[in-house]
Amino acid sequence: AQAILKAPKSGRIGPLKRTERSFTNASGCALIVLAWGLIGFTFVVPYAIGTPDPNRLTYGTDYKGDVCTEDIPYLYPIHRSGVGVCVKECPDDVVDGEAAVNKKLPADKAEMVCMDAGDVAKYTDATAAFDSLTPASAYKYGVCNYKYRTKVLANRCYFVDAAAANAFDFQVPDDFIVVFAQSFWATAAISASFSVVGTVLFISVYVWLVTAPHWLTTRLGRPPAYNAVWGSIWIAAGSTLVLGSRMFFDSAKYQEVPVDPRPFTEILALRSFGLLLWFFGTAWIFVLLRARHAVTLGVMLVIEADRALTEIGKKASWLLCAYSSFVCVFGLGICTYGVVNVATYFEPQQITDAYTGASGMKWGYEYNPVTMFSGVGVLVLALWSCQWMAGLIGLATSMSVSRWFFTRRKGEQSLTGNLALDYFTALKSHAGTVAYGSLVHTFTDGPHRFLSVLERFATSKASEGHTGLDRSFGNAVVCVMDWVTLPCVEKCLKYASGNAYASVAMFGTGYWESAKTSFWLVIRNKNRLGATVSVASVVPTVGKVAAASMTTAVFYFIQVWGFPDQGISMTCSCLVCALTSWVVSSQFLAPFVQAPTTLLQCFMIDGEFFASNSAGRFAEKEMHAWVDTYGGEYPTFTDQVM
Repeated sequence: AQAILKAPKSGRIGPLKRTERSFTNASGCALIVLAWGLIGFTFVVPYAIGTPDPNRLTYGTDYKGDVCTEDIPYLYPIHRSGVGVCVKECPDDVVDGEAAVNKKLPADKAEMVCMDAGDVAKYTDATAAFDSLTPASAYKYGVCNYKYRTKVLANRCYFVDAAAANAFDFQVPDDFIVVFAQSFWATAAISASFSVVGTVLFISVYVWLVTAPHWLTTRLGRPPAYNAVWGSIWIAAGSTLVLGSRMFFDSAKYQEVPVDPRPFTEILALRSFGLLLWFFGTAWIFVLLRARHAVTLGVMLVIEADRALTEIGKKASWLLCAYSSFVCVFGLGICTYGVVNVATYFEPQQITDAYTGASGMKWGYEYNPVTMFSGVGVLVLALWSCQWMAGLIGLATSMSVSRWFFTRRKGEQSLTGNLALDYFTALKSHAGTVAYGSLVHTFTDGPHRFLSVLERFATSKASEGHTGLDRSFGNAVVCVMDWVTLPCVEKCLKYASGNAYASVAMFGTGYWESAKTSFWLVIRNKNRLGATVSVASVVPTVGKVAAASMTTAVFYFIQVWGFPDQGISMTCSCLVCALTSWVVSSQFLAPFVQAPTTLLQCFMIDGEFFASNSAGRFAEKEMHAWVDTYGGEYPTFTDQVM
């Protein structure tokens, strides 16, 4: 064990010095650079093959190819092909409905929606002057259109009468990239500002309570971290249940309207997300109440790790997280703007109406798979880059915490400023390692937890099932997990864990070697530290879920009550808000994800290195007592859910 745990270059226990580190996982660094290159390439392509104009998402394009303005914002179709003109307001109840409203012909063209008088000869087959055309002939030649009842959505006038809606080729786009880009662009200002400000305020209060000063703990008689975590758990549950209920209600409301301009996929998305949020909120409460002992252990572990964070400099940590959050939000905004460009680089096309012979410009929504995947790819790469930023903070935290742990006289030496230096060291020496880690964690953390819970659930059914069928089912699942799934999947997922960063901080090795070292280290110490290792991320996870769910729920109600018709899809707007909130909270909580994990791994390394000389250990007596009391407890399988 000592041969494995000694740092390969220093020959001593403790983390490598900054000058002893070499660049690791160059291929991972090449991947992240390639990702940024692809993001940049996505910005170049739209301008190379077209002229992107985000205003086409906010406002329509009239028959001349001009985008409507804020003074005349609404687009009303005058041809059945969907070619339209810009108007100041959409008709609401002027005419009820038929495609050709012969029974209610207006007496004057002033009661119709018409193109400019000077454009009649250019865009229609009419030989007479505009002033000499009757309302009937103006409609016949496609110069004017009747005023049908409409509903405003995304600054377009969509017909609510079934006959008119079916007669005109003027439908809400159903392409994912267009819908996402339009919904984001229409609500970008309030979505981004509210999600960022709301998340920062919530996480600030959450972190302050979790790491409360001594005077507050003394006044309350117990650390307020427990109240903060359980309060956040209930906030997350309440937000998801309320948001899910409102989404399901809105989907039913839109479906009851005879002709609603919102696409069917939006109604389906609202209903699906409503049900999913209801399921998630209910399962969230059930699991955490059953696993309340795991939550308590997670809180206690963060309290233990807070001392290390305090001595390495909380202010520096907070400033670093704020900087990383700003970079991520700014980068995510730029990348989303790139998706907007991808969605709007097509030029308006000349359209001829088959019924009237009139022509005009219409901005179409024809997309190919390459365009769609490029837009989705930009968002995925942007989220990966944000995970990479959070991983750098996590690795820097691991380096500082491990250095603090392997210090003999803790509290007597100033370690303030080390975190900033370790951040630049992580960027210089381990950028590729963090790139691999952030990519792997994104795709393996959820499946790993699911398989772990399924295994324990099946084991309990096999041993404690009430019926023979229960026991047979449990034995079958356990057999599959033991002989098929676990060797091929579960063990591989355990390699790709957050514990790898602690080994990188200690030994300066690459990601895969560090993941393997940390895996066997945890396995060797599972009886003593198994419970605490499995709950190390409880507190940060609760904070991120609570922040994202609360800000998204509030934003959804602001959108419903304040500007329900600005975006095509309220679901996409909420997803942008939730992703932004998750990214920001991930940056701020990165130290609290990595500090407890690193502390536990240092404790394991310390114990194995000084197995025959307990007096030489770096761990303090208080931590020995805490680990002996709580470290190896496994009350029920539900305590391992987190």
